[in-house]
Amino acid sequence: MERRIQLDSDFHVLNRDDLDESQYPCTLPPSSLSIHDPAYCQALLANTNNFAEQTSCDVLDIKGGSVKSWFFDRNDQSFHDYIFDSTARNEKNHTRIIFLNLTLHEHTSFKYQLSLSKSLTNELLTAFEVSPHFVPLLLGESDYASPGIYEDYDEQGQLSRQEIICQHPRWKMGNWLSPRSVYMSFEKAIARTTYVVVSSNSARDLVIRTTRDRLANAFAGSTLSSSGHRPLDPYLLNTIILQEVHIQSKKHFTCVRHNLWHQLGVIFDHSKHQLDLDRKHLKDLTNQFHEISQDADRLIAHAEMATMIADRTGKAHDHLRSESGASSRRDFCQVDDSLRDLVESLQSRKRWLMSYKSRKDTIMNLIYNLVTQHDSETNMAIARSVESDSESMAVIAALTMFFLPATAVSGFFSMVFFNSQDGVTTLSRDWWLFLVPTLPMTLVLFAVWIYWRKHMGALNAAERLRKKTWITVKSHLERDEDFRRSESISSDATTLHEEIAAMDVEMNKIV
Repeated sequence: MERRIQLDSDFHVLNRDDLDESQYPCTLPPSSLSIHDPAYCQALLANTNNFAEQTSCDVLDIKGGSVKSWFFDRNDQSFHDYIFDSTARNEKNHTRIIFLNLTLHEHTSFKYQLSLSKSLTNELLTAFEVSPHFVPLLLGESDYASPGIYEDYDEQGQLSRQEIICQHPRWKMGNWLSPRSVYMSFEKAIARTTYVVVSSNSARDLVIRTTRDRLANAFAGSTLSSSGHRPLDPYLLNTIILQEVHIQSKKHFTCVRHNLWHQLGVIFDHSKHQLDLDRKHLKDLTNQFHEISQDADRLIAHAEMATMIADRTGKAHDHLRSESGASSRRDFCQVDDSLRDLVESLQSRKRWLMSYKSRKDTIMNLIYNLVTQHDSETNMAIARSVESDSESMAVIAALTMFFLPATAVSGFFSMVFFNSQDGVTTLSRDWWLFLVPTLPMTLVLFAVWIYWRKHMGALNAAERLRKKTWITVKSHLERDEDFRRSESISSDATTLHEEIAAMDVEMNKIV
């Protein structure tokens, strides 16, 4: 996580130089530049550290909707030849998929280096007329925006070209996978589809690795199926990647669910066996539930993003389907159904995550109550200790009060009742004068103390009774909020007043 925070903190604003009209993206049709920032794209493409010195990429070429060719580890010359041949022939019913890698690298715009050389990157973007919006994603920018869908129309108002740009969620950010971005364009007139997939090396990115395996299995041999030479659905690869993203999310959802159930089991076991949870254990449980909440929030955000991509892709697919012929509509049905199922499945996952969070909140309230109960028991123990000390102090105070009058009278009179001379002790005849004021004062003092305690006890009992009366009245009112509208309002009110009157009589007796 420290590395990710460091990468985010290193973001800086690029300096835009003067626009070069002879360079990409200024070479694209004017309609493609009106909503983009060409100066920003040229600033990104000017940083040579963003590109590898030697090209390394894989290409899957599918012709006629069935015949495929894999080109692995293309270098500068072989990839240049492929771009030139693919553009020059301008073949119909053609699908080309280019897999590129991103690796961590210093002094780049987004801390990632593309596995294409700078010259071939410009050649690829220009020859395939890639939208400038994809350039930051191509170079590894972590983008949390919604997927971009761009469409062009011919002079008759018919759809001629579609572009989709998106970045799929990675679910867990701590595994150091680079952003997984996909660009797709479809030229309707010649049924040509172009994909550029940018991610970590397929050995690390399980989604891309599994997607490539599925493509290899689907196009094993010379034919795909009985589809003949009908156009291949341009959204097929996007749908497969979305399916794999959805499948890879299961382990993260399962991890959150198991962690939640484990902590719930700990709480329920202690509740069932009436075991005490110490403060340290409760603190650990609180930290565990906070981590579960953070994981759930992260997965909810990724599920929303994946749902948005699937939904926007499905809408674009529906639009293309409505603009296509009847035969193409039949071919598009499976992809259309799969996208719809993905949207509903991801929404279901999100609902389950929200349910997990609700259960977590309930248990957090229980833990809070357990902590409060633990604190209350501690306070009660302290109160009992204080009460015991108070009783001891009361005994000491009673003894002090017992001897206080005698001490006061002795000091007042300062009399000596015993005289010792020549070893003989004699008692003064006025010794009784000491008892005359001492005994009455002692009795009066104890009588005042006893009366004061009884009086304060009566006042406390009256106060407790008043609180009990108010709680009883309030519970009656809350139990039936509409009792004034009921037919038994008179009898209920009479009963209530009788109870209150009885409590008042009892309170007066105590007072």
